[in-house]
Amino acid sequence: MDTKKYVELDEQGIKIGNEYKILLCSSLFYFRIPKAEWEDRIRKIKMAGYNCLDVYFPWNYHEEEEGKWNFEGEKNVEGFLEIVKKYKMYVIARPGPYICSEWDLGGLPAYLLTKEGIRLRDENAVYLSYVEKWFDKIMPIIHKYQLTEEGTIIAVQIENELDFYNCKNRKGYMKSLLELTKKYNIEVPIVACAGQGDIEGATGLVEGIVPTFNFYPSIKDPSIEAKIYYYLDYVRRKNLPLLITETGREHFLLKRLLASGAKLIGAYNQVGGTNFEFYNAVNNWGEPLSLIACDYDFNSLISAFGEINEKEFVEARVLSKIINSLGELIAASSIEINNSVEVEIEKGELCPITRIINLNGYGKMASLVNVADGDAVVKIKMKNDLLPYESELSVRPLACRYVFLDLDLKKWGINGKILFSSAEPCFIDAISDETVMVFYTPDEKSEITLVIEEIEKIEGDVDVSNVVTFRFKKEESGRSITIVLKNGKKLKLIGLDKISAAKLEGIDENGNLIYLENFENQAIVAGENLRSVRVTFENRLNELLYAQKVAENHKPVFLEQAGIERGWGWYDLKFNTTNTDEFKGIVIDNASDILSMFVDKHFLGTFINGGDYLYIDSPLKVEGKEIEIFIKSEIWGHCNFDDIRKKSLRLHSLKGLSDVSLIKDVIDITQNWYLYKDTNFDHPPIYTNFGSRLNSNKGFKDCYYKEIFVDENTETLYLWFKNFQCRGVLYINDKCVGEIDKYYQFFNVTEYIKKGSINNIKVIVEKNYYDETAGKVYMLKGIKSRECTISGLSAHNLYKLSIDAKERSNELALPLVLGEDNSAIVYIEPSYKDAYKKIKAIFKGENIKITAITQNKVIGRIWTDEMINKSFLRGGKPDVLYIPKERLDENNSNFILYLEKIRKGQKGILHAIELKFMR
Repeated sequence: MDTKKYVELDEQGIKIGNEYKILLCSSLFYFRIPKAEWEDRIRKIKMAGYNCLDVYFPWNYHEEEEGKWNFEGEKNVEGFLEIVKKYKMYVIARPGPYICSEWDLGGLPAYLLTKEGIRLRDENAVYLSYVEKWFDKIMPIIHKYQLTEEGTIIAVQIENELDFYNCKNRKGYMKSLLELTKKYNIEVPIVACAGQGDIEGATGLVEGIVPTFNFYPSIKDPSIEAKIYYYLDYVRRKNLPLLITETGREHFLLKRLLASGAKLIGAYNQVGGTNFEFYNAVNNWGEPLSLIACDYDFNSLISAFGEINEKEFVEARVLSKIINSLGELIAASSIEINNSVEVEIEKGELCPITRIINLNGYGKMASLVNVADGDAVVKIKMKNDLLPYESELSVRPLACRYVFLDLDLKKWGINGKILFSSAEPCFIDAISDETVMVFYTPDEKSEITLVIEEIEKIEGDVDVSNVVTFRFKKEESGRSITIVLKNGKKLKLIGLDKISAAKLEGIDENGNLIYLENFENQAIVAGENLRSVRVTFENRLNELLYAQKVAENHKPVFLEQAGIERGWGWYDLKFNTTNTDEFKGIVIDNASDILSMFVDKHFLGTFINGGDYLYIDSPLKVEGKEIEIFIKSEIWGHCNFDDIRKKSLRLHSLKGLSDVSLIKDVIDITQNWYLYKDTNFDHPPIYTNFGSRLNSNKGFKDCYYKEIFVDENTETLYLWFKNFQCRGVLYINDKCVGEIDKYYQFFNVTEYIKKGSINNIKVIVEKNYYDETAGKVYMLKGIKSRECTISGLSAHNLYKLSIDAKERSNELALPLVLGEDNSAIVYIEPSYKDAYKKIKAIFKGENIKITAITQNKVIGRIWTDEMINKSFLRGGKPDVLYIPKERLDENNSNFILYLEKIRKGQKGILHAIELKFMR
């Protein structure tokens, strides 16, 4: 085997070929970036100084339907890896099968949710049989592009943060994944990441799986170094390096992690992207439910649109230059356990731990961290010396400053050492008989003190002595001295300011520094604020004319059970009624994610719900013998987490709804319950209101009991424990229905009751303190639908509806106002036709949801509603849309907006559309 292509891990670090390397790693997700822009993003992140990419491979992105695979065009994995190879970027390949990444179902195909006997992310034969089909497709590509073969993949991650998930058999599951992976001759290290530091939970402690860590601390946390050391010590005892696969994006944090001993530092989503089509997830970043925005940008170094954050770009460049300048000194370094260096604080404060890094036997590096609001001024005490001798060593707020001590210059052919440097290196190279060392000052000024043997002369404003001190200020950027030794060798020191250091590219053959002229940023070539648009107003129920029926004369079922795995499903429910019927409202069982309601073809509102029972308190009066309810249910995305607080936040949760009832009676039954104190049934009960007992003890449990009569005509019965804030367990006729708490308060108890007779309700209520409210209890009686038809609406269907409606369109001025029952189909035809790659579309409006479609596909979905955006949208800017030019219609010029009103009785207004055309 070619040793230059071999990857080894040991206590010292990551050895690639015969050289230890620090991996400065950024996420770059090909599935969130148009293919035409892949090379642009890879080139930019390399220019920022990163040498490694972490890349997820989402299973459901490539298996578009069960058994239908796509690795062409935008999904050409090999094409992507070829570009990465061209730029000589290492890759950590992360094929899952579960990837998280705020992606629909964490990358798992939604059809798995309907497979009998399946248990996701576990040692389960049904699940693993499908995983093997995915691995059969992706692993041969990963094998081909390993560093040991034709590419640059240096590690393969299986699973993702399994320690967050309630896996029943971690060891068995991870062992099965490892064996499956090995089947494809994967020769690079196989890793698994811990999301909350639980190594056993993430890896099952399976031999052959290297643990890595995802750390997301607050950058102001003064104890990061102590936390990191715990895991550093663990892996060191396993003869492994500390590998951080994910962390935050701030280079202040990355610098601290480097000084804490990390050899892989993975800035998650450092290159932003976009969730196109229906690949958004839902998760628990809200209260708790959230909808992941199309814009997937967490203040990334490179935005979803390719824009560079220049401040962080500077920090990235100088950090990478420190790493590259020191080479194996830092890549094979170790943390000094017993610090031989003391820090004396003269002003302000530093974090309690100053990490001292042993630079592979060539000296030391001290890491000074300030998370306070003011500057800190310090001295370094070493061997009875207080350094620096004359200048001030300051550390700015939210800064990590490296100080170098006893740095042996033999590594670069010079007999001597840097006794002290408050400047940080950004370039070191030996050119013939001259060693050039370029440093930059992180602050106003820096000082470098050297001890050099046999000096012949010094060129520059410095006295000749064995002890040489070179001081420079940032406004003196470019200042230098040259030390000429008696053996003819030269040592040239150059001092730069930080910006110049960031722009430094190298040195030419004449010894001149080469700089970037400027940081290449994304150019906006033109802008357009639309004053008017072509619009067709369309009855929203006309969508049903284009939808495809998938279940008829059927009871309501979840969308996936009807074969709808993404997009929209329509439920058409008919209820038998009489002319005298009046209804209090509607209950939808297990409703998610976004439901638009129409009663007898009139809009009732759009609701975001987390899989619980949705009660719509809206009185309905019957005007005939039938009520027809239409419900459009949109799958925003399947949860990429597993959170018990909402049903739709469970990994196995299904979308749409499971039943619908018209509610005839809502009865308050909070009064007059039998209370058995402390669940003691031997004593006479108290007759009181539900949850009302006062108790001076901390922690008590009571039983509340009530009998209710249920008549024969009740088709559905619900109990609602409104505002219940303690803990409880509900029993009906001595059968356990479920637990009650602040998240679960609504129950369909139809299957537990006996109609035409008395039924008993028993609730065990447990409180820590008596003032924890048990709220009010309501009983809701309803009728169920006599028939249900389910239809699927795809992006293709909606696109066809929009194209067919265009002939009825008219030019209207903005702002645009939507009617109560209508959608608005807006045809955008930008006037700018010159060269550009993409459009950044920004929308301002209120009470409107927008779906952008073109070429039979959804580009993205956004909300122009401040309340919803604040409450639910997470992950990026909620009002921004990325529109790639190559996805536009009619010679790359047009796209369509489908507008829907959200709340009944309020105006839906689209105020403005701003288009920015970008290269």
